[in-house]
Amino acid sequence: MLFLAVTLGFFVENQREHYVEHQRERKYISSLIADIKNDTAELNRNIYLRETKAKQGDSLIQLLIAGHYRELGSNTYYLAGGLRGIRFTNSDGTMQQLKNAGGLRLIRKQDVIDSVMKYDYTIKALQLQVDRELESSKTYGELFGEIFDVEVFYYMIDRTTGERAIRPNGNPQLLTNDRMTINKFALQAVRVVSALRLNLKTMKSLKAFSIRLIDFLQQEYHLSERSKGSRFDN
Repeated sequence: MLFLAVTLGFFVENQREHYVEHQRERKYISSLIADIKNDTAELNRNIYLRETKAKQGDSLIQLLIAGHYRELGSNTYYLAGGLRGIRFTNSDGTMQQLKNAGGLRLIRKQDVIDSVMKYDYTIKALQLQVDRELESSKTYGELFGEIFDVEVFYYMIDRTTGERAIRPNGNPQLLTNDRMTINKFALQAVRVVSALRLNLKTMKSLKAFSIRLIDFLQQEYHLSERSKGSRFDN
């Protein structure tokens, strides 16, 4: 009887630990889903901004190539001031806990681990691309002083938001009409626009991936009432 009691005690304790770990696993996954939803919202914001900035950049480059900056000075200043790289900030608190606090060992399903790690890898790859975009944007900004009048830019600043959002009045001119200087600036603008479009493509793909991943995790852990469809495809 003593042996049976001890055995039963071990069995009950083992079941209790299994239950506790399962609940911790579900808690991690719920938190991870919340982070991915935040990432999706940030992706939506970035996609919209990149589409807008890339179109403005195209207009600026075409204007510079055609030499219309002389008669369209207001447009030139406005478009040039609006072109820039855009930061992307993802929510990685839960992912860091999973990797650093041993949380990954709680996830019993290999396909879940594979999907989550692929998402993490894709986010990191995107961050590297965004860093390169911001570096191109920094170089672009450093060329401003050679071409544009700082006084014009100063009065373009929206005093409410601090952003350059006001189109300048009149037809402000560039500081130089030197073709080589303008060509150098236009070339850097091309690099910024190219980086924006590259990251735009990556972000659209990542957004679709994140939506599928959320759906997959919700179904695997029964965290929503959504009807089950096909399994998540890595």
